[in-house]
Amino acid sequence: MFRPFQAIEDAECVPDPHVRDRLLEAAITFLSAQGDVQSFEVQYAMGYAWYQRCADTKIRSDGVIHHLRNALQINPDHKYALLYLGHHYYDQRQFVEALDIFSKFQDRDFLTLGQAWRDSKVAELVLCCRLQLRDQKNLKEAIHRFCEAMTFCDEQMNPAPKELTETLMGMSSTD
Repeated sequence: MFRPFQAIEDAECVPDPHVRDRLLEAAITFLSAQGDVQSFEVQYAMGYAWYQRCADTKIRSDGVIHHLRNALQINPDHKYALLYLGHHYYDQRQFVEALDIFSKFQDRDFLTLGQAWRDSKVAELVLCCRLQLRDQKNLKEAIHRFCEAMTFCDEQMNPAPKELTETLMGMSSTD
C-alpha cells in the first residue's frame, strides 16, 4: 500500500529531480484524494511536498502557500509549517513576506528540539532579508542574532551561511 508521508520523506534523498517530483506528485495526489484534507498533518504534508518539488512554477508556489497557510490556520504555532513558508517566500525573493515570517521565531526555538542549526539558519535569513531590503535600522541587531545563533551550533551541524554569502556577493556586484 502506498504511504504518502513516507514517500514525502523518501523524496528528500532522491537525487534525480524527475523521480523526486513524480514521488512527491503521487503523495500529493494520494493525500488530496484519500486523506482528511482538513487535518493539520495533511495540509502540512501537502505544503511540504509542494515545497520539495524541483520545478519552480506558479502552480508549485501556489501549492506551497495554500497548504502551508491552511496548516497554520489549523495550528498557528507549528514551527515547521511557518519555517517552510518563510523559506518559500525567501526563495521567491519576497523578502518582506519572508522577514515577517522569520521574525516570528524566537532566538532559540529549535535549540530545545536539538536543532540549533535551524535557529542559525533563521537568523541568517533574517539578516539576508534585512540586507536585501536595505534595512539599516535593524541590521546591527540581525548581525548580532546571527552570530549568537551560530555559537549554539554543534561543529558537525553548523551549516555554511550559503544565503548570506550569496546575498553579500550579489550586493558587492551591484553596489
